[in-house]
Amino acid sequence: MVKRTAMAIAMCAVMVLVAAVPVMADTWDVVKGDKGPNNSAVTWVYTPTGYGIWTGHVVNTGLRSIVVDVDDNTDGMLVNILHQRIRFAAYDQYPNGVLDTSGAVMAAGRTYSITITPNGPKGTSCTVTDMFDEAIPPVAVMSATMTYMKVTVDGSDSYDLDGTIQSYSWSFGDGAVASGATAEHTYAAAGMYDVVLVVVDNDGLEGTASEMVTAVMPPIPIADFTPTVTGMTVDVDATASSAAAGIASYTWSWGDASAPEVVTSPLASHTYAQMGPMGLAESLSAGTTESVVINADIPPTPYNCWGYVTDAGGNLVFDAAVTITDTTTGTVWTTTTDLVYGYYSVDLNMYWESPTGVGWANGDTIKVDVVKEAATGSAQGIAGGLGNEAFIQLDVVVIGGGPTAHDFTITLTVTDMLGQTASVSKIVTLWW
Repeated sequence: MVKRTAMAIAMCAVMVLVAAVPVMADTWDVVKGDKGPNNSAVTWVYTPTGYGIWTGHVVNTGLRSIVVDVDDNTDGMLVNILHQRIRFAAYDQYPNGVLDTSGAVMAAGRTYSITITPNGPKGTSCTVTDMFDEAIPPVAVMSATMTYMKVTVDGSDSYDLDGTIQSYSWSFGDGAVASGATAEHTYAAAGMYDVVLVVVDNDGLEGTASEMVTAVMPPIPIADFTPTVTGMTVDVDATASSAAAGIASYTWSWGDASAPEVVTSPLASHTYAQMGPMGLAESLSAGTTESVVINADIPPTPYNCWGYVTDAGGNLVFDAAVTITDTTTGTVWTTTTDLVYGYYSVDLNMYWESPTGVGWANGDTIKVDVVKEAATGSAQGIAGGLGNEAFIQLDVVVIGGGPTAHDFTITLTVTDMLGQTASVSKIVTLWW
């Protein structure tokens, strides 16, 4: 219990009136002489036999104040570890009294210079007795685990035989520091680094451990994906991609006019716009004839006529008549579609073969009329998968041969946590 009290004094730099009972050494007389305080200073050398805390037990006889300096002089260069000015009146120890200085942590095998500089009337004095409270320094124990450029350190196995560890300080050899029993650090450049752990116990004593680590760049990531085509939509799955440092993002370039898409999930989806024969959306006037590809031998893939109907003010209405006429054979199909907010959709394949057995044939011209049932307004529509805008009417020539293949190159770029990238491209085929 006595030892712990002395340690608390050292750590908190608290002045006390009665000294604890650590080991005492020499006693030194300090007298204020004829000249200034510096000429009256007394210096002596103290070499501790173990680790611990030095304090000076001061008995004052008339001095107003003293200055206490403790310097580490082991290497012949003074390194100050304690500088304290004591005004005795501030502690009710003037003109006479007893108190202890603040503590200075010392290590075994090192040499310390202790200087007391007095101030007061000529002939006033004090005595200073060396007091040393031996303590055991903590033992720093560390482990460092490298994962390419990242080091994970653990100092939780460090211990102190006569107390507790109060703090853990890490330096990673590249200027970075951290605190705590465990820590992580990612190096900016590959190389060898000296990782140092310093632990401080409740006596203020330090323990140190170090370990050399080697940071290496991880391999370049691997980019891979699987595309799945459903109609005009392509779903992509990049879970086969990998990166030792972890994948930060996936960038998809879809091979059409859309901007690249950056996501953090390996799953993505993209719907392509159907385009005209020249690869561009085409505006068609009423009555325009457009050649499209429909297989006349078997029921074709869905071939829709869809669009919207508005009144004169641009407001959506709720139904319209769609008339489909095979002008070659004179066969007419008419439908009235219930619209949803003015939109209509008619599958022309429903009229591939009529109930009477009369259907389309190669070379037939199919006329599509979309007529708004209200008295005013206009209709717009899109025929087939061509993405062509039309007004009121659209004439389609059935030329046979089946749908056309359209290839798109999808490129995936994966970026890992360190900014390294890898790319892969695959071609998908869509039909319309």
